[in-house]
Amino acid sequence: MYEKTLLAHKRFSANMRRVKDLTSLAISNEGQFKAVGFWKYEGISADLFRAIVVLMHAAVEDLVRNHVKSPASFTFSGANDIFKHLTKSGYNTSSLEYLRKPLQQFAERRHRIVHYGDLSTSSDDVEPWGMADVWMLTQWQLTVAAFLYKFLEVVTEPAELFTTRYDLACKALQENVKLGHDLANMSKRIERPITPENADKAQAVLSELQDRLTAISRLLNEMQN
Repeated sequence: MYEKTLLAHKRFSANMRRVKDLTSLAISNEGQFKAVGFWKYEGISADLFRAIVVLMHAAVEDLVRNHVKSPASFTFSGANDIFKHLTKSGYNTSSLEYLRKPLQQFAERRHRIVHYGDLSTSSDDVEPWGMADVWMLTQWQLTVAAFLYKFLEVVTEPAELFTTRYDLACKALQENVKLGHDLANMSKRIERPITPENADKAQAVLSELQDRLTAISRLLNEMQN
C-alpha cells in the first residue's frame, strides 16, 4: 500500500507543480496574460485559468482512484463520489467532511468547463474570468492542498507533517474566506464614481486586497515546497 501511495503522490506532486507554474503564468500580468481589469481576464489568459481547474481536478481524481477498491468505476464528478468510494474501500472519511462543500463546487466548475464550454445558461459567449473566479480558484487550490494531507492521513496513518500542512491549509482557507467577504463588500469601501479626489483611496483598497491575496498565495507555496 505504501508503494502505491508513494507512486500516486509522486504523480500528484508533479501535476501540482504544473498547476503552480501555470498559475504563476496566468497571473503574471504580462503580454497576452495582462488583466483587463481588477482580477479580470479574457481570451487565452482566462482559458489558462480554466485549464488549471481541469488539470487540478484530474490530479485529485487520479490520487483517489489509486486508493479505492474499484478504481475503474471511480470518477470525481462530485464530492460524494470521493466519500462513497473511500468509505466502500474501508476508510473513515469523517475527517474530510470539512472539505466536502468546496470539493463539490470545484467538481461542478470543472464539469461546466469540460462539458459546457464554461458557458452560463444566460450567455451565448464565454464570460471573462473575473474577480469571483480568481478568488474561487484560490479557494480550490487551498482545498486541494488541505485534502492531500488529510487524505494521506486517512489512507496511511497520522504524521506530524500531514497535520502541520493541513492546519496551514485550513488557516489559509479561513483567510481566503475573509478576503471573499471583503471583496463582496468592496463597493462599500470604494466611493462611486471614482474621481481624482477619491482615486487614491480606491487604489489603497485594491492594493490592500491584492496584498492579502498575495499573502495567501505565499501560504499555498509554503505548503507545496
